Amino acid sequence: MRLLKNFYTVSFFLLITGSQVVAAEKGDSSAAAKTATIAAKSVVQNYALSSFTNSGLLFRYRLGAVSGRSLAAGDDSEFVSTTFSMTPTYSSINNSVRPIFVNGGVTLVILGLERFDELELKATGITLTIDKTAVDVSEASTSGITEATGNGYTLAPYHVFELPDGHLIDVSAGIGKNKLLTVSPTASARPSADRAFVSIGGSKIVALGQASQIQYKGTLSYSMDDVNAYIQSDGTAVAKSSTRLRQISVATIFTKRMEQLSPFIGVALNHNQLTTSGDGVQPREHENTAVLSMGLNFSKEKLYGNITYMKERDKRNVQLYLGLRY
Repeated sequence: MRLLKNFYTVSFFLLITGSQVVAAEKGDSSAAAKTATIAAKSVVQNYALSSFTNSGLLFRYRLGAVSGRSLAAGDDSEFVSTTFSMTPTYSSINNSVRPIFVNGGVTLVILGLERFDELELKATGITLTIDKTAVDVSEASTSGITEATGNGYTLAPYHVFELPDGHLIDVSAGIGKNKLLTVSPTASARPSADRAFVSIGGSKIVALGQASQIQYKGTLSYSMDDVNAYIQSDGTAVAKSSTRLRQISVATIFTKRMEQLSPFIGVALNHNQLTTSGDGVQPREHENTAVLSMGLNFSKEKLYGNITYMKERDKRNVQLYLGLRY
């Protein structure tokens, strides 16, 4: 009788433990997909403004170093350029927001085609971002770690223009897919995910003397990930899951301009609204966070680059890119 009681106790323990592991596996795909989409959205947002911020054109215009507008009545074709660029990017991920932890990185290559008008100070372009995700995902209440890898893409057009009062408006939208592979201690799976985002931002760059500038920026964005239903290697059927992130961000960035290098430091306040659906534990976001960023911009002729360190509550990441514009 005692042996039978112990058997039922052990069986109940294994049943509860097993259900926790399966639940964790169900949320891992959503966490990995969301991580890749946010990285892609950030890269596209930065890229859309790169003709203004990395080249320093807008900064030089504010100082009177670019004076083409008086020539607008004549042939202004020399002030309109079409460029192609390729920008490899790496973004490290360290996310400790409970209940799901994500650590690793996303490697991206953004290919962009842009038409830039120096007289009107506007840019229109389209980007194709190819990304590879490699992260470890774990749940706060369990000890198991899921290795998640993925290959995805995002196609995103954008438009940036200047208002009469000197403010810049940038609009971008993206759509894409992600093919994931998750491997946990108990099962593996190959889910697929659909992604999309839209972003609109307003900013103004103010020159502070001959070698400094400050940028004020506000952004509204919405991103979504849908992980389609799939079956794990152990036969467990996992229902479709989704994440929806609405974010409002306001930021101030101070930049010291040098000949080729421009160090900067900034602070942002983010308001997040994350909704999720699906089985098991799903990722979360803090509703309100402050983000400290610091880094270095690099620009020399056709070559440009950036390294940025960002820290917020329960998150930190480093983004590094080096691009070539033709």
